[in-house]
Amino acid sequence: MIEKILKKYGLSEKEAKIYLTLLEMGKSAVSDIAKKAGINRSTTYVIIEALIEQGLVNTSEENKVKRYTATPPSNLIRTIEETIEKQNELLNEVNTVLPELETLFKEKQNDLIGKPTINFFEGKESIKAIYESLRETKKSVRIYATNEDKANMLPKYFQSFYKDFLNKKNNVRAILSQEKELDFFKGHVDKHAILIPRSKKLSQSEIIIFGNKVIALSFKSMFGVLIENNAIAEAYKSIFDSAWRHGKSNIQFPQNDEKLFKTAEFIKTYGIENAYIYDESKNKFGTVQDRRNTLIIREAKRLLVDKLVIVTNGERGYSLAEAARGTDIKVVCIVDKNISNDLKNSLRNIAYDVIEKNLKERSLRTEEVITIAREKDDEIIWDVTTGFEKGFESILDELKREVEPDYIVVPIASGALFTSLVQSVERENSQIKVIGIEVKDKKVLSSEIDSYQQSPYIRVMDDMQKRGHKVLMINGKEMKDVYNKYKHLAETEPFSSIVYASLGKNIFKKRDTVVFINSGKTKNSSIISFIESF
Repeated sequence: MIEKILKKYGLSEKEAKIYLTLLEMGKSAVSDIAKKAGINRSTTYVIIEALIEQGLVNTSEENKVKRYTATPPSNLIRTIEETIEKQNELLNEVNTVLPELETLFKEKQNDLIGKPTINFFEGKESIKAIYESLRETKKSVRIYATNEDKANMLPKYFQSFYKDFLNKKNNVRAILSQEKELDFFKGHVDKHAILIPRSKKLSQSEIIIFGNKVIALSFKSMFGVLIENNAIAEAYKSIFDSAWRHGKSNIQFPQNDEKLFKTAEFIKTYGIENAYIYDESKNKFGTVQDRRNTLIIREAKRLLVDKLVIVTNGERGYSLAEAARGTDIKVVCIVDKNISNDLKNSLRNIAYDVIEKNLKERSLRTEEVITIAREKDDEIIWDVTTGFEKGFESILDELKREVEPDYIVVPIASGALFTSLVQSVERENSQIKVIGIEVKDKKVLSSEIDSYQQSPYIRVMDDMQKRGHKVLMINGKEMKDVYNKYKHLAETEPFSSIVYASLGKNIFKKRDTVVFINSGKTKNSSIISFIESF
């Protein structure tokens, strides 16, 4: 009953347990508190620090040993009273701005039902004001750029504006004709723009699209129209994106709404005309593992599983714990004791428990993993370190809606992604070949804790290679080289960027369509630091 009320107050299950333990024990050392509460010592430290911040625990030192005591329970009432007082103040503040909020709401409703807001403006100062508003937006900006008259009307202003604007913004794309526009985008074409042939000149009007706004400008007459409407803006975005995809782009990062994007960067060095990156860092929690973990959580909920346990170097565990948010499923991460404290703390902030083991000594069997995580005899526990590769099956369907690949290149990691894609390809009797890249350098692999678990896919991957798919081995230096060379293309990490190592293996022909799967970014800074120093 007491723990239930403390949870309503805002404490987590473990915070409530530690607080009640301290009330019962009085002044105690952390080792005694952890033992009494049945929570491992490192987690107890983190929880106590959180309770100190909430004013529920005091600390003191005796004989160079820190000791902790619970503050009087009346502090709970005082905190609630202070919260109520702040909420009442907030309520009064909201009431004062409510009429303005209602007006904004009505305007938005008009937008939703299809009524656009249209404003006209003219003159140099009004046009400058429109461009200045682009500095403030956090939305992606798309520009059909022309400056045949722009260069004559406001040359100094636009030279200064674009120099500052393009240096500070990553989410800008422009379609230019190969004329004077290049003056304003000098040094930024590779990052922000594509060029169209001179024979296909753009309109004399400049069109700018961002958020729910579409702006059409005529520099010859110094006149413009601003349309605010979701449907109209989305239509213009769709037209722009279609033109962008078919242009020969050479950009550094995909825009926020682009997961599959074409890069011409590989044409210069390798002569591949149709090279795409499929960016899984755009997933909700930044990794391809989000797909697998969504499947795991769905099945675990269906079968009333109490706890999921995973041996992880951080990425898969973090994504799994995020996916479990809002459910009753507990996620336990088993990590190597030598991974960074920052990563351990990140996991502890979201996972039910983080257990440290010396994973470099040997792999853990499933029964060992489950025993380590078990707290109650009747718990239903799944070891999800491997398996559930069906979660990756949707990737092929998504790709084929946009392109027809000849090759798909993926990092091997555990082998689940490679195996799932090959199975999807063969189920459709497709001619696509899947290439997996693996690091053979044991020194490098020692920094990736997931590698300590024996892959269950080794035999099936060997069989798949006999059917024309490939597994390529690279060394640590190759991984470092491709990571440093291509990490600007998308948010990535060393074990994701290894897919680009296939470019130097004489596999692809000029007209092949190749899709490189960027499996995502990392929260494990120690991996990147290790590779950088390799």
